[in-house]
Amino acid sequence: MDERLTRLLDLFRAAGPAAVAFSGGVDSSLVLWAAATALGDQALGVTVRSEFMSAEERERAQRMAAFLAETAGARTVTRDISVLAEARLRGNPADRCHVCKTLVLAQVRQAADAALGP
Repeated sequence: MDERLTRLLDLFRAAGPAAVAFSGGVDSSLVLWAAATALGDQALGVTVRSEFMSAEERERAQRMAAFLAETAGARTVTRDISVLAEARLRGNPADRCHVCKTLVLAQVRQAADAALGP
């Protein structure tokens, strides 16, 4: 196994339970695979769906979640949010990406706390 992959697995083993913000893309798929491989059921992938996620992106995330569940035993959950319901975003402020990411990561944290404990 590649040394970089071994280091990644070791990092997860040392850190303990982990939640991964999972979009179904290459980066988050690799990270979720590593977390699930290293931690088993103490790893959780969390897909947060909003108005900004296309149907194609949703489908890709579902397909990859199923693949990772089958091949690595990865657990995943999906959370739906409405970022457009957030008053701070409707005005399209300069810090909109930060505000949106904060909302998404709050959902990841809540899902992790529910599934893995605080």
